[in-house]
Amino acid sequence: VLATTIRMVASHITPEHREAARKAMARGLDDQEA
Repeated sequence: VLATTIRMVASHITPEHREAARKAMARGLDDQEA
């Protein structure tokens, strides 16, 4: 699922999207570890 989402977004990604995705991913990883 994650790989598919990345492929869909990769075609029209912007620095803004990338930063938001990085924050969301970091938040998700933190939740999983906790």
